[in-house]
Amino acid sequence: MKREDTMTSALKTTVHFSVYEPTIVLRIKAVVIVVHDLGENRHNYEHFANVLSRQGYVVVVPDLVGHGESLVNFERGYFGEGDITQAVIQDYFKLQNIIMRKYPDTFYFMLGSGVGSNIALLYASQYGEYLSGLMLLSPIRHLSHLTLRKMVTKMHMRIKGSHYHSHNRLLKLRPTHESGLVKKRRDQFNEAFTYASKALEDIYQFVEMSNSTETLQNIPHHLPIFFVSGKKDGMTHFSADHKWLCPLYQQEGFEEVKSKIYYQSGHHLMFDVEREELYKDILDYLNDHIYY
Repeated sequence: MKREDTMTSALKTTVHFSVYEPTIVLRIKAVVIVVHDLGENRHNYEHFANVLSRQGYVVVVPDLVGHGESLVNFERGYFGEGDITQAVIQDYFKLQNIIMRKYPDTFYFMLGSGVGSNIALLYASQYGEYLSGLMLLSPIRHLSHLTLRKMVTKMHMRIKGSHYHSHNRLLKLRPTHESGLVKKRRDQFNEAFTYASKALEDIYQFVEMSNSTETLQNIPHHLPIFFVSGKKDGMTHFSADHKWLCPLYQQEGFEEVKSKIYYQSGHHLMFDVEREELYKDILDYLNDHIYY
């Protein structure tokens, strides 16, 4: 069963979110909160959420501000002004608290995709004690040509303002090559849009801060983490980011770091050829980390 709801964002706009709940169940297994990727919205995850809800899980998928229906002054690709990183984290904490009022005595997991995984890491660095596990799909270690990206973005900000939407290919934040299947499954819910200059700076900060030593050290080391990547993903440098991140967390002393590479898939794992296998792996991971 799917229901829609809203809440007020720290960025002074309305955040829309979908809640998928099992129709007939004596007790839910857990709650999974999804942080979607760039260029997406909450509706992209309907298929995935329905699969999990049929297995007894509650799945909560909000639009990030600037995406879907959660817009600041009707502008897609713009988060707002101020400290966006902290505002987004506070929005997710507020959302978790809203859901906890209905489901207080259960497990909470967070699943991020792409830059959503980076945001999930930032969330865990502040509120990881409220989670029972992290599932990170295609987390990004660093953006290619970041110094040049920053320079061009800063120039646009100075000359054309924070709301300027550039079509410069250098500033694209989606994979160069995507299969027809991914486009069919993913883009049916999306409206093509670019990001404002200020939003690009915010995205760079999401990625950099999530990979900082401070974030690494502040995530509770008992929190189980499942890293997932696609071998054909240019955004994560063809799984090089994955192979760097997993040992880093193990060396830092995290108690449980699980990883898997899907060799036929690219960046958008939820929509690629191995998604059924991914769904099974996620369900296995969840089932292994709940107990009553």
